[in-house]
Amino acid sequence: MPGLFHKPFRVKSHAKLKSTERRQLLDELRRCYPDAFAISGGDEAEIRLLGGNRKCDLFKSKIVAHTDQTGFVYFAAGQPILYNFSEGLRPTVYALWRAPLMSNGACVDAASGLLSVLQNGADLMAPGLVAPMPDSLARGAPCCLRLAGQFVAVGRAAATAAELAKSGGRGRAVLVDHVIGDQLWLRGDQSVGPTTADAAVAAAAVEEEAEVKVAQLSEEMGAASVDSSCNKPNEQFDEDSGESDAEAAVEIHDKDLPILCSSLLANYMSRYSSGSPLNLKATSYKKFGAFVQAMKDEGLLELNNDKGVMSVVSINWRHPLLQGELQPSLTYVDPAAASASTAAAGAASSGAAGEGPLTIEDVLFVTASSGELFKRWGHCKGSCLTGKQVRQLITEYAKAEGLQMAGRPGEVTLDALLSRLASQCGRPVLEDSLPWERLFQVCSACMTPGYRVLDCHGAVLLERRGAAPRVSMRVESRASNKCVSLLAGLPDFGVDAAQFAKRVQRALSVSAGVQSAPTGGGSGEVVSVQGDQLAYLYRLLTEDYQISKKYVTGFTPGGKKKKNKSNNKGKK
Repeated sequence: MPGLFHKPFRVKSHAKLKSTERRQLLDELRRCYPDAFAISGGDEAEIRLLGGNRKCDLFKSKIVAHTDQTGFVYFAAGQPILYNFSEGLRPTVYALWRAPLMSNGACVDAASGLLSVLQNGADLMAPGLVAPMPDSLARGAPCCLRLAGQFVAVGRAAATAAELAKSGGRGRAVLVDHVIGDQLWLRGDQSVGPTTADAAVAAAAVEEEAEVKVAQLSEEMGAASVDSSCNKPNEQFDEDSGESDAEAAVEIHDKDLPILCSSLLANYMSRYSSGSPLNLKATSYKKFGAFVQAMKDEGLLELNNDKGVMSVVSINWRHPLLQGELQPSLTYVDPAAASASTAAAGAASSGAAGEGPLTIEDVLFVTASSGELFKRWGHCKGSCLTGKQVRQLITEYAKAEGLQMAGRPGEVTLDALLSRLASQCGRPVLEDSLPWERLFQVCSACMTPGYRVLDCHGAVLLERRGAAPRVSMRVESRASNKCVSLLAGLPDFGVDAAQFAKRVQRALSVSAGVQSAPTGGGSGEVVSVQGDQLAYLYRLLTEDYQISKKYVTGFTPGGKKKKNKSNNKGKK
C-alpha cells in the first residue's frame, strides 16, 4: 500500500502552537529521542532542528491522508519536521538531515538505485537490503531508510532480522510512510539534504552488491513494478540523468490531475511564492477564479466546470510562457509590474509637465482561428501584437512556406491555412492568390482589434480589446446659474483622476474633485471642475499629458469664436 504522503492530503487546520503546547511538544520530543536531545550537546541538536533559531515559531497542521487516517504535522522555519498518526512522533527527512541522531540507531541501508521505486509507492523488499536488518528492530518499530549513506525515507519494520533470515531473504522489509519527493516533502524547501561523512565510502563499497540486489528485487516484484524506467536514480541525486526539470515537473503534476482549483492554489501554488504567502488581492486578478480563467484564455490550462465547481483537467507544459520562449512584454503583463507601472504613471501625472507622456497604439489580439498561423512564434489565443508585428510574422510565414509567387513577387499563393482564414473574414475569397496588402487585411480581420497604453518608458500600462478609449469633456449647468466642467475617461489612459484634480485645483484656484460616473458612464471616475474650464483642460491633456487630440472629445479649439461669427451673420 502506498505511503501516508504518497498522494495529496487534506489540511483541516493550521495554527501556531502556544507557549505551553510548544513546551509539551519539545518535552515529548526529548523523551522519544533521548540519543539526540538528552545527552551533552542536546541543546545544539534542538537548535539545528528548529532551523538555527531556538525561539522560532512552531506550527501544527491537522491533516487527513489519502488512507483516511487523521494525523498532525509540525512545522519549524517553514519545514515539516515531525508527524504523528497516533503512533508517536516521527521525524521527517528534513529533521533527520538536521539531527541525524533522531534515527535512534534504527537505520536500514538499501541499494542506491531504489529511490525511484520507493517514490512510486513501493515498500522496501528484503532483496533490496545491502546490510542485515538491525537485530534490535522489532516488527512495526519505526526505522529510517538510508541510500548510499543518506537518509531518504521513514517507515516501519515489516519483519525482524530473524524472520527475514528464516524466509530466505525474501518478502517486505520496511513499510515506507514518508520518502523524498512525496507530498510532505513538497511542503518544505524541497532540498535533497547532506550526505553523511562516510557516504562516498559506503556507496563505493556496496556498488557491486547493490546491482545484484536490484536484479533480485526486479524478479521479486515483477516487471510491472520495477522496469527500466523505475531503476533510474532520481535526477536530484544523479547529475548525469537526461531528464530535464520540465519533464520531471510533468511527471509530478500530471498524475495529480484533474485537481480542484482550490487544491491547486493551496497545495501547489502557495508554497512557490517567495517570502510571504501568495496574496492574490495584490495582483490585478484579485480572485483565483479570474486568474485560472485568464490562464485558460492563454492556452495554459483546460478547465472543467461541474455545477459551479472548477477543476483543472490538463496543463500545457509545452506552452511558450512556461518554457520561457516568449518576451513577457509582448504576450503577458505581470500583475505586480503592471500595478507598479500604474502607480509610477500616477505619480508622474502629478509632477511637472511632460514628465510622463502616455502613448496609445492599436493592437490585434490573436484568436483561436488565427492562433495556428502564429503558434510557431509562440503566440497563442490572447496574445497581443501590433499591426507591424502581424505584417512581419505573416511575411515570414509566407516566405518560409515558399508561398511568394516567383513570377509575381507582389502576390502570395494561399495554402490550406491561409484559405481557411480568408473564408472566415466575412468576405469570401475565391482567388488562389492575393496581393500582400489584401493578405494582411484578410488575416487582420480574423483577429480582435484592441489598444495598448504605454508610459514614457514604453512599459505597458493597459491592454484591452475593443475601440480605443476617449476622454470626454462637457459643461453642465447647476443651480443659481452656475456651471461645472466634467472630464471622464482619465483612468483608461493610466492617469490618476485624484492627482489630476489636485493639479487643476492648484493651477486655477477653483474647486475640483472626483465623483462617480453616472449609470452607463465609461471608466467610473469623473473629474469635476468649477466653472467652464474646457479650454484649459484640453490644453493640459494634449500638451502636458501628451494625449493625442483624436482621443479628446467634447471641445474644439476656436469653436466658440466660430460660433459667434455665425450668430452675427444670422442677425444681419
